[in-house]
Amino acid sequence: MNIDITWDMLSEEQKAWVSFAFHSFGDRGSSCVEAASIGGMAHLTQFMGTDNFHALKTLNENYNSQSGSGKVKGLSIPATEHSTVTSWGRDKEFDMVMNYIETFKKSPIIACVADSYDVFNFVNNVTKGEFKSKIESPEYPIFVIRPDSGNPIEVINAIINIMEENSVAFTINAKGYKVWNKYRIIWGDGITPNSIRDILEEITERGYSASNIAFGSGGDLMQNVNRDTSKYAIKCSSVTVNNEPRDVFKDPITDHGKRSKKGVLSLFKRGNEYFTDVRNRPWEDNVIEVMEDVWENGVFKRIQSFDNIREISASFL
Repeated sequence: MNIDITWDMLSEEQKAWVSFAFHSFGDRGSSCVEAASIGGMAHLTQFMGTDNFHALKTLNENYNSQSGSGKVKGLSIPATEHSTVTSWGRDKEFDMVMNYIETFKKSPIIACVADSYDVFNFVNNVTKGEFKSKIESPEYPIFVIRPDSGNPIEVINAIINIMEENSVAFTINAKGYKVWNKYRIIWGDGITPNSIRDILEEITERGYSASNIAFGSGGDLMQNVNRDTSKYAIKCSSVTVNNEPRDVFKDPITDHGKRSKKGVLSLFKRGNEYFTDVRNRPWEDNVIEVMEDVWENGVFKRIQSFDNIREISASFL
């Protein structure tokens, strides 16, 4: 059964979870700083969680987002990384974890990478005994387990089995799904839209809420989108020769789907439909031109803040 859910239908708590459900890990995995910046900024139009510092830097420099002005552009949490775990040595792994949760005791939420050695032994240890007593107490933050390798369905199912065996505390939400009180999972390896769907289907089939898990994405988020993803490309559509305008287009005989639009074009809106067509032609009254000049011949025609871009983006959800 397909259910259409709009952004306005979500509670404030649900909106907060969605805003941090897809975290950007895309800085270090991009081909260059510019790619990281552009992809990271696009991600931040929809989400708030990011480890992409170049995106934040570029926002501050280009989108009226200087430090201290406007709303927060992106947030992250204390989180370990493989080198911060393995530097302690294999025999000191759980000394590291205990030191970590004590150091960040006052944080609302922390994440810890779990697969440096044995992810299942890790989960078993942090969900029982002294670790469990501390984590499930009000004095300590929510503890996010980060498995980072293997088949996600198999690994997450095994993790849930261990958590059930160790009687991890949970509550039942309004939809009848289990939500762990103080534990979460984030999967950040090989994440794609398809793998997200598969993981969420699996855990909800087991009776667990989607809010128990978040996702992190790097390479797929930053660079696995190209002009053919949405059949999108910018091409010359009009030239002026000897003061005479001339339409420009291509129409390959081997693929008419690549036929390009011709003429002086703009973006129009009819009701909730957006479409591209030529300028300077008569339209019915319910069609409005929505394209605005932003930059022309080296001069900015419109200065737009990132907060405004987010507002526009949210209006389409």
